[in-house]
Amino acid sequence: MDKSPIRHIPIFDKLTQLEISNLDGENLKWAVECLRSCPKLEILVIDQIYVDDRDSSGEGVLVEQTQDVPQCLLSHLKEFTLRGYGGWKWEFEFVRYIMDKAKVLRTISILSGDIDASDKYNRLIDLASCPRGSEHCRLLFR
Repeated sequence: MDKSPIRHIPIFDKLTQLEISNLDGENLKWAVECLRSCPKLEILVIDQIYVDDRDSSGEGVLVEQTQDVPQCLLSHLKEFTLRGYGGWKWEFEFVRYIMDKAKVLRTISILSGDIDASDKYNRLIDLASCPRGSEHCRLLFR
């Protein structure tokens, strides 16, 4: 994969719904850049984040992003769905970032992958303890 800096992504000022499939650690930064390019985004669906905790390619990506929060997170994003959640470090960091920065978020739906009931419960507890930018945000974990 090309390790060069992210190329310019055009602004999609009328886009209100976006679905992204099969992100990996190297693409987490790209996903946040996409959010910056969709200022009126209301619904975000991500189908799988493949990140190996031994892979440092996603390291620091979301920490860097906190200084320049995408406009859609501050004023428009109402629904966020992540399918295939396994609770990996960078998956968790990405979900926590969305939960914390999205100020009008109403619903976060996390659909877990193939994990047993006790792991699922522990991952729910971890997510439920994260700060939320919106006081009206519901966390649904299936």
